[in-house]
Amino acid sequence: MSFQILSDLGDGKVYAGQIINYKVSRFKGVKMRWTEEIWHCEDRNYFVDEQRIGPYSF
Repeated sequence: MSFQILSDLGDGKVYAGQIINYKVSRFKGVKMRWTEEIWHCEDRNYFVDEQRIGPYSF
């Protein structure tokens, strides 16, 4: 699976409430948009996100 980040991440830090947009290719030539929201994070340790738009039903 390949990811292309579409959002401008600025300094690269992740923060709660951040929306990140991707283009995801699960199969060669098949691309879809994926949008996630960061719910919680600890810098350089972990983050919790939720898919808003994407390939998974749940």
